[in-house]
Amino acid sequence: MMKLSKIRKKAALMLLAVCLVGCARPAKSPMKEASKETVQEKGIEQENESGSVNEKSGSESGNEEETIPGESQIGVIVGDKVVGDDESGELSQVSETAEVHSGEVKTDVYADSRVNEVEAGDFGGSRDGEKADAPAYSSEGKVEIVASADSRVKQNDADASADPWVEARLSGMTLEEKVAQLFFVTPESLTGVGQVIQTGDTSRKTFSEYPVGGIIYFAWNLQTPEQAKQMIGGMAEYALSETGIPVFLAVDEEGGRVTRFEKNPEFGIEDIPAMKKIGDTKDPEEAYKVGATIGEYLNEYGINLDLAPDADVLVDANNTAIGDRSFGSDPYLVSAMALAYAEGLKSHDVLACYKHYPGHGGTKEDTHDDYAYSYKTLAELMNDELIPFSDAAENDIPLIMVSHISLPEIHGDDTPASLSKYMITDVLRNQLGYDGLIITDALDMGAIANHYSHPEACLKALLAGNDMLLMSGDFRPGYDAILEAVKRGEITEERIDESVRRILRTKKMIA
Repeated sequence: MMKLSKIRKKAALMLLAVCLVGCARPAKSPMKEASKETVQEKGIEQENESGSVNEKSGSESGNEEETIPGESQIGVIVGDKVVGDDESGELSQVSETAEVHSGEVKTDVYADSRVNEVEAGDFGGSRDGEKADAPAYSSEGKVEIVASADSRVKQNDADASADPWVEARLSGMTLEEKVAQLFFVTPESLTGVGQVIQTGDTSRKTFSEYPVGGIIYFAWNLQTPEQAKQMIGGMAEYALSETGIPVFLAVDEEGGRVTRFEKNPEFGIEDIPAMKKIGDTKDPEEAYKVGATIGEYLNEYGINLDLAPDADVLVDANNTAIGDRSFGSDPYLVSAMALAYAEGLKSHDVLACYKHYPGHGGTKEDTHDDYAYSYKTLAELMNDELIPFSDAAENDIPLIMVSHISLPEIHGDDTPASLSKYMITDVLRNQLGYDGLIITDALDMGAIANHYSHPEACLKALLAGNDMLLMSGDFRPGYDAILEAVKRGEITEERIDESVRRILRTKKMIA
């Protein structure tokens, strides 16, 4: 595992590489303008500790009309409305522009530069001083499968298969329990209750019926320190006693404008700056401190997974979906900072999740609304936005979230990356050698929900190679669709087992 001193070494080598190599970025094609859609609150329900449901008015909840910025700040269906929250805790639209530094440089030939940097001092994120394998691509820009990366994936699969803890639990699961593990949902999605603030009888009953793999909490779930500890701790205890398997308990707690705990004054957490400000220091130790600070209070409240850091490279200064959430516009700086941040989380037993593969920092649109486009070829992505994710594979980052951006220069159509077998299985798994857990961004965001039904999206995402499916609405139609697909032979149970093994292997880290 990479130590803090190694992070400092990487940063120094990064700056040296920046001084030695330079080239201009490829010109970008015009992109479509994003449209914003607001939703109106009409009322919510609340689960109390006993599991009964009480009606709560919209005015009492403090939620107003909003547009949902950023990442998987996914909306929860509350009666007839969708609720999301922004960085201030008020439901308002966010608009910001992040500045791209002038004078930035990057390599023109990704494969050659990666080899040179690793030989110069393990800058590429290799383990224990070994040289990393450089990704290669042909003159047509199509990535060739690197044998060593492919063999690493196969070796990791073999290691996971031999794990007695994993195999003992997998062998005792029914097909229904395995499929439930694929879903990562809100407590509202699990229970059908408008707003969950306690782990009551309703939560226990529905989890017993659908033992999902993960639960994601939002600001409206987190009211006071004692309430949060009871709710999150209660779910952790019940899941373990019911299934013998830990449940992922997650939030989006990046710092800056995307937080769930820090925005609530009840928790008394000091302000954490946007990651752009941290990136501007060019000091990975600052990113480590941020990760450690966040990891410490998440661990205190029972959260075992942070859907952070943002590993997007900000290649378009007009991008507002990511903006100041990114560490910057230099891919090597972003990679060093993201690795340090992840190490900070890990120091407090909180798992990290890189997002948003293959990079949301070059789009003008926001996938919350509809399709968002990157017009780069795969060769161009390998030279820029994919560098942090390649390093994630080398440094065993436990989870990567796949975005819904469209890549017309690669796919020839609007297919979202999250539904693309080429981008997930061929590139992320086989080319980059990543064998950690792959999770979709929320499958009810506009880029998916406007074009696919929930069952269709879940099936396509699983067939593309995702392991977990993030949902904020009703996940049951997707759950039923996967079960039926297995019974029809469209998806094999072995394919389900492949993802569940990865889920269990990752959960063993928090067991």
